Amino acid sequence: MKEKTAEQIWNNCLEVVKDNVSPQNFKTWFDPIKPVKLAESILTIQVPSQFFYEWLEEHYITLIKKVIRKNLVQKADWNTTL
Repeated sequence: MKEKTAEQIWNNCLEVVKDNVSPQNFKTWFDPIKPVKLAESILTIQVPSQFFYEWLEEHYITLIKKVIRKNLVQKADWNTTL
Protein backbone atom coordinates (compact mmCIF):
# COMPACT_ATOMS: atom_id res chain seq x y z
CA MET A 1 0.00 0.00 0.00
CA LYS A 2 1.39 3.40 -1.03
CA GLU A 3 2.14 5.85 1.78
CA LYS A 4 0.04 8.98 1.79
CA THR A 5 1.65 12.40 1.71
CA ALA A 6 1.01 15.21 4.19
CA GLU A 7 -0.94 17.02 1.49
CA GLN A 8 -3.17 14.00 0.76
CA ILE A 9 -3.89 13.49 4.45
CA TRP A 10 -4.66 17.17 5.00
CA ASN A 11 -6.91 17.34 1.91
CA ASN A 12 -8.87 14.35 3.23
CA CYS A 13 -9.19 16.12 6.57
CA LEU A 14 -10.46 19.27 4.88
CA GLU A 15 -13.26 17.32 3.22
CA VAL A 16 -14.58 16.38 6.66
CA VAL A 17 -14.01 19.85 8.08
CA LYS A 18 -16.05 21.38 5.24
CA ASP A 19 -19.05 19.36 6.43
CA ASN A 20 -18.67 20.63 9.99
CA VAL A 21 -18.07 24.38 9.66
CA SER A 22 -19.70 27.21 7.75
CA PRO A 23 -18.25 28.12 4.34
CA GLN A 24 -17.10 31.47 5.74
CA ASN A 25 -15.29 29.86 8.69
CA PHE A 26 -13.72 27.31 6.39
CA LYS A 27 -12.39 30.02 4.08
CA THR A 28 -11.14 32.15 6.97
CA TRP A 29 -9.64 29.51 9.26
CA PHE A 30 -8.86 26.40 7.21
CA ASP A 31 -7.93 27.59 3.70
CA PRO A 32 -4.73 29.29 4.96
CA ILE A 33 -3.44 26.15 6.73
CA LYS A 34 -0.65 24.37 4.86
CA PRO A 35 0.47 20.78 5.38
CA VAL A 36 4.21 20.70 6.02
CA LYS A 37 5.23 17.10 6.63
CA LEU A 38 4.07 13.67 7.64
CA ALA A 39 6.46 11.61 9.74
CA GLU A 40 5.77 8.66 12.05
CA SER A 41 2.01 9.28 12.00
CA ILE A 42 2.42 12.93 12.94
CA LEU A 43 1.02 15.51 10.55
CA THR A 44 2.66 18.92 10.84
CA ILE A 45 0.62 21.87 9.60
CA GLN A 46 1.59 25.52 9.26
CA VAL A 47 -0.64 28.43 10.27
CA PRO A 48 -0.12 32.12 9.42
CA SER A 49 0.35 33.54 12.93
CA GLN A 50 0.32 32.99 16.67
CA PHE A 51 -3.14 34.60 16.86
CA PHE A 52 -4.39 32.20 14.20
CA TYR A 53 -2.94 29.25 16.14
CA GLU A 54 -4.55 30.37 19.39
CA TRP A 55 -7.93 30.95 17.75
CA LEU A 56 -7.89 27.49 16.18
CA GLU A 57 -6.82 25.96 19.47
CA GLU A 58 -9.72 27.64 21.25
CA HIS A 59 -12.43 26.92 18.68
CA TYR A 60 -11.49 23.95 16.48
CA ILE A 61 -8.83 21.84 18.17
CA THR A 62 -11.19 18.95 18.92
CA LEU A 63 -12.39 18.80 15.30
CA ILE A 64 -8.87 19.14 13.91
CA LYS A 65 -7.46 16.38 16.13
CA LYS A 66 -10.38 14.09 15.36
CA VAL A 67 -10.15 14.39 11.58
CA ILE A 68 -6.37 14.10 11.53
CA ARG A 69 -6.42 11.04 13.79
CA LYS A 70 -9.11 9.42 11.64
CA ASN A 71 -7.13 10.04 8.45
CA LEU A 72 -3.81 8.84 9.87
CA VAL A 73 -5.10 5.44 10.94
CA GLN A 74 -4.04 2.95 8.34
CA LYS A 75 -6.80 0.52 7.50
CA ALA A 76 -5.02 -2.80 7.70
CA ASP A 77 -5.92 -5.42 5.13
CA TRP A 78 -6.20 -8.92 6.45
CA ASN A 79 -7.21 -12.31 5.21
CA THR A 80 -7.91 -15.66 6.75
CA THR A 81 -6.85 -19.07 5.54
CA LEU A 82 -8.41 -22.31 6.73
